[in-house]
Amino acid sequence: MYNYYLSSDMHSESSYLTELLTYSTNHAPLPNDDTLQVHRFQKYTYFRVYSHDTVRDIALTSYVHKDDLTVRKLIVPYCAKRSIPILRKCIKSLHSKTIPYTPELLEKLFLEFADLFGPLTPARYSPRSLHISRWQNMPYLTNPYPFDPDSSFHTSRGEIVRSKNECITANKLYEWHIPYKTEYPIQLQSGRIIYADFLILNPYTMKECYLEVFGKMGDPGYALDKFNRINDMAQVGINYGSNLITLFEYPGAPFSTDTLEMTLQSALTR
Repeated sequence: MYNYYLSSDMHSESSYLTELLTYSTNHAPLPNDDTLQVHRFQKYTYFRVYSHDTVRDIALTSYVHKDDLTVRKLIVPYCAKRSIPILRKCIKSLHSKTIPYTPELLEKLFLEFADLFGPLTPARYSPRSLHISRWQNMPYLTNPYPFDPDSSFHTSRGEIVRSKNECITANKLYEWHIPYKTEYPIQLQSGRIIYADFLILNPYTMKECYLEVFGKMGDPGYALDKFNRINDMAQVGINYGSNLITLFEYPGAPFSTDTLEMTLQSALTR
């Protein structure tokens, strides 16, 4: 699904799991709280609510429809309770030198939640793979400017890009399982539309970030155009240190995949 090659210290994943465990612990049902149980028989799914009558000190049960308001209120506690043991196991293995870390356990559980509750699945318990798939397949306005067959390149994923460095970048993003889109449109304050080299999706936080690959920075005219481009992007909320990554190539300092890796490592794990 996603890959930890860019995060050797696992800092972001550890923070994500720890925060979700804290949230789940705080939202798991207490002993006398109403609880939801889900039963499946063949192709049917049944939702049963367990409640406690404190006056008579007896347990009450009732079958309800998935869209019942009672079910809606109990979905988060249900997901929280089911997630706690898996989260603890994931955190333990993440910090272990002998136990392999298997994020697929949590993803499998979240896919089960999505199958049970559909659009009612709480955002915190939604599978990342489903979110990434929806993001990746969402259509967008493509760049109408034609590609020059003499200076364009084909990526490993089958796209056409306009420079060798863009092709290297796209291939590394694909290799590292970082979701991306090429030539993503940005409308500037003037109304003009420009096309960022890449829009990437952080697989840890699900936040978007623009990635620009600038070559020929030794050309004063080219460099000025790119710095103006960065300023124009800042005016519409696309800024360094927030949602913009840039890679530069200068005379004597060629484009480097090592620099690309370090830059993405820093951007995706902060």
